[in-house]
Formats: sequence, C-alpha cells, structure tokens
Amino acid sequence: MSFDFAGECAAKYHKKVYLSDFELTWHMLQPHVTFETFVAQGDGELLVGLGLWGYNGLIPEIGAFQSGRLFLIVYDHIQSATS
Repeated sequence: MSFDFAGECAAKYHKKVYLSDFELTWHMLQPHVTFETFVAQGDGELLVGLGLWGYNGLIPEIGAFQSGRLFLIVYDHIQSATS
C-alpha cells in the first residue's frame, strides 16, 4: 500500500522509485538493517509517507512522499485559523 502511494507521488513529480518489489526488499533487508516505512491516512486517503533506512548507527531518510490532498487540508486549516 505505501509502495503504491510512493509510486503515485513519484510519478506525479516525474521522480523514480528504485524499489520495484517492496515486499521482497522488506524481507531481504529487515533482518539485517532497520528498514521502516510510515504512512499517514486521513479520511481513508493516504496523505504522507516516510521511508527510513538504519545501518551502522545512522538513520537517513530514503524517501518522503505527500499527496496533493495534504496541501488542501493544511490550506483549509490555515484559512479557518486566520478567519
């Protein structure tokens, strides 16, 4: 689910997603390194995702994705807060 979301976001901004089989990658990496993906949903819709890779004491971000819907939610929130 989160890989499909990442693919949709990447395609929208003409970016590449280098993991073609997320489940296989997960099973190969999980025993040896920290490889986590977090996804936030709102109203049944995927809004943001974050992929992390941890190895040798470092935890860099390997991918962050956000939907256009998230921008509308934030915009609406700011508009209502300033009205």
